[in-house]
Amino acid sequence: MTAVQNGIDEQAEDEAAYWAVLLQDRPDDAELYARFVAWRSASEHNALAWAAIQQTGDMIGKIPAAHRAQWGAFARNPAKAPRYRTLQRRQWLARATTWAGACVAACLVWTMVDWGGIGADYATGWGQTRHFVLADGTRVALAPHSALRLSHQPGQRVVELWYGEAYFDVRHDPDRPFSVVSHGVTTTDIGTAFDVAADTGSVKVQVAQGEVAVQPSRRAARSLKAAEATVVDTRTGVMQAERADALVGAWRYGQLSVQDVSMVEAIRRLRPFYRGRIVVLGKGVSKASVTGFYRLDNPVAALRLMAERHNIRVVALAPWLVVVTSF
Repeated sequence: MTAVQNGIDEQAEDEAAYWAVLLQDRPDDAELYARFVAWRSASEHNALAWAAIQQTGDMIGKIPAAHRAQWGAFARNPAKAPRYRTLQRRQWLARATTWAGACVAACLVWTMVDWGGIGADYATGWGQTRHFVLADGTRVALAPHSALRLSHQPGQRVVELWYGEAYFDVRHDPDRPFSVVSHGVTTTDIGTAFDVAADTGSVKVQVAQGEVAVQPSRRAARSLKAAEATVVDTRTGVMQAERADALVGAWRYGQLSVQDVSMVEAIRRLRPFYRGRIVVLGKGVSKASVTGFYRLDNPVAALRLMAERHNIRVVALAPWLVVVTSF
């Protein structure tokens, strides 16, 4: 069973975005159009997802109107669409319009507030970064969609990274060690600058200068020096050594640094810097390899630059919705 958000099935929403790309690319393909009609009529979820994407795009003026003669009626005037047993036309129009308006409002709120950071001392939303100095002089850069909490413990300096990523340029004090705790993984400064990124099921630590000690819960600590990195499985505590990025914390300078990673992984790293949703469709995206530096101030342009050497399309259906697909 797939998840449902705001009354819309996520799988149906992804499929609707995929159909939008196909129909814009091949507006005169009768067979494709017939397949689209069959998909849309297959369920109420599909009908609502299609109406939501198209009507929301119309509201913000970003969906081109080039081929509406063929398929626009399904988005702009549901009364002209065929009647399906599962949903009457009037119900469909009311629900689609309500959801489309709610979607626009939700997207605006979503880009301004990161509700997961409530209770944190420092938090950022999608596409936001923060730079600040702690009381001890340690400089911190907080990446988008991240939350940090200060933990006051006698004789120690401890911060908790709830989620996201942060770069620490630590003011070393041997009498008061500085530690970052994230999902059971403790990284302790030994005079250094380092980056910690917490993801689902893992924590990655990269050292830019000096040395740190990384210790998963119930495991022995391991030392990391400059240009070294490790990824810790938060479920098992197993650490996997890696080489640090060419420029640790490159995101602080508005750049994404990747070396021979799959495009899916590159998109995962880019995702927090985009104020909206990125939908990935097609196995070809995961097979593409990406290397280089990409600007983070324009995530859509970065995606297109990644895709240009591969048979991959990047389509911005709206300012908050981008589809990355391989045909």
